[in-house]
Amino acid sequence: MTGPMPRSSLEGVAGTSERPVGRTGLFLERHFRSAAALLLLTMAVTQFAAMHMETVANDEGFYLLSGYQYLKTGKLPLGTEHPPLGEVIPALPLLFLNLHVPGRPLIVLPDQSEQRAREQQFLYANRYSAETILLFARTADILVTMLLGVVLLWWTRRHFGAIPALAVVALFSFDPNFIAHGHYAMTDLPVTLGFLLGVLSWNVFLAEGRSSKAAICGVSTGIAIAIKYNAVLLIPIYVLLYLVRWWQHGHCSLRHLARSMAVVGALAFLAVYAVFGFETEPLLPEYRMIRPMSLSAKLAQEPDSLGKMGHWLLQHPGAMHPSEFLLQRMPVPLASLYRSLAIHAQHQVSGHPSYFLGMYTADGWWYYFPVVMAVKTPTGLLLLFLLAVTVSAIVLFGEGVRASARKLKNLNQDWYALVVPCLFYLAVCMRSRINIGIRHVLPIYPLVFIWIAAILFSRRLEITLPLRRAAALCLALVAAESLMAFPNYMGFFNVPSGGTRMGWKYVVDSNMDLGQDLKRLHVYLADHGISNVCLAYFGAAPLPYFGIQAREVPWTFEEARGSGCVVAMSITQRMFDRGQAGHYRWLDHLTPVDVVGSSYWIYDLHRSVEKH
Repeated sequence: MTGPMPRSSLEGVAGTSERPVGRTGLFLERHFRSAAALLLLTMAVTQFAAMHMETVANDEGFYLLSGYQYLKTGKLPLGTEHPPLGEVIPALPLLFLNLHVPGRPLIVLPDQSEQRAREQQFLYANRYSAETILLFARTADILVTMLLGVVLLWWTRRHFGAIPALAVVALFSFDPNFIAHGHYAMTDLPVTLGFLLGVLSWNVFLAEGRSSKAAICGVSTGIAIAIKYNAVLLIPIYVLLYLVRWWQHGHCSLRHLARSMAVVGALAFLAVYAVFGFETEPLLPEYRMIRPMSLSAKLAQEPDSLGKMGHWLLQHPGAMHPSEFLLQRMPVPLASLYRSLAIHAQHQVSGHPSYFLGMYTADGWWYYFPVVMAVKTPTGLLLLFLLAVTVSAIVLFGEGVRASARKLKNLNQDWYALVVPCLFYLAVCMRSRINIGIRHVLPIYPLVFIWIAAILFSRRLEITLPLRRAAALCLALVAAESLMAFPNYMGFFNVPSGGTRMGWKYVVDSNMDLGQDLKRLHVYLADHGISNVCLAYFGAAPLPYFGIQAREVPWTFEEARGSGCVVAMSITQRMFDRGQAGHYRWLDHLTPVDVVGSSYWIYDLHRSVEKH
């Protein structure tokens, strides 16, 4: 098939008639750019304000060190499961600081304590202060967040009008989860932008059917994959959307699909290859030179071929295994990518320790992400979603089965581009064994924002004035709940779930705690004149840097009381301890006297009230 694909009508949810614009609508359309700029500027200012109150997040040190090392040497650590682009984005401004890279440049299966020490040296013992380094790095990710807002604004206005576009940007700018994760030097917002660009560029291809548009989509896809490997899910999403288009019009073909996907795959490969610096080398180029005996023992614990290789290496410490010879001598394109994918796949198979609703496991729960989304999505957004679902159901399914089938078939492709990726991505995430935070499902939220705004605020859809006013009220509720959360956006939980103070009953980890509250804890201890503190810390920053001299939390009440210390207990550590060793069970009988940020319970053993 060549030439443009036929455009489907706007029948169904996107009706063809347009309602007149009221005074408020005319004002917003007249001042569209100013309103949009104000919303995005408010988000940026909020992020910078929150950023200055927080310490380094748990994974930021790794990403920055790895990204900066890659910019300087062109090499990634052999033990990483992440592609380079997401790490390079925040590390790029650091080139202006000419920082020192501590320790060995390449590490195979690094010891965690050694890796953490390197990260702390890089951030806290370098030519510039950690605050300066983090300011430069985080600013880059804030700019990516702003770019995501601009893309949302541009696409929504082009397809649904100015008012829905402003509604989308308002939902985005006031969403606590995007404010929180958008100002960390991590990969969650960059991959969200890459995912959105991939879906939208494929939608353009479906509308026009030209190979040049498929090529643009391929480049977008490659960039997204080079940021984070979960963007690989774009490939099956493209196939699903193509099949929907085929079902609607019947002008497509398997040959056209195969040719289009080949173009996307080829350009995606080239984009990834370019990001990896056109790397061509053996899979383990320095494997033999730096392989310690501990690595052989590590491999011996692995199943199947790796385990056999590990046993052989232990028995022949001075020799080279045949498989090792091939891995060291045969150059392949994108060797680092294959190593990272193998580690990432192993992580998925083995799972990740996590806490959820009082349970603890590394196997995950299929309903983890739906529950997390229910408790961490702003209340106003949940109500908007329910309104949009109700309106869609009435319009699509209110006239019988035949009429519903006809409407679904005649829907504009834009609607499927918004819905299909969300459903598929969420379904895959629900099967994941890595359940550590809402940040892993952030890529679907921008599409949900557009879908809600297009249904409830578009002039093309004939809904009643009271319903539009209710939608506007819900939008205001999103903003109000977001402002109430300031500046502690990481620990945001919506009002129906009990708010930030009750979030620990549902989830911990990166839903509320990335080690970002150590600076707040330092201020709290200083304000209350507390010098004798016992601390259980879930974070990456060195305590002496903030003037905190702390001992570990004792394992018994008598020992803790005898020390006379005030206990600062990481809530994440507390919940994980319940599912593991249970060293701190004696705290079950005490009530915290205070909460610092979203991640520390404070126990003054002379003031804490004993539970009955």
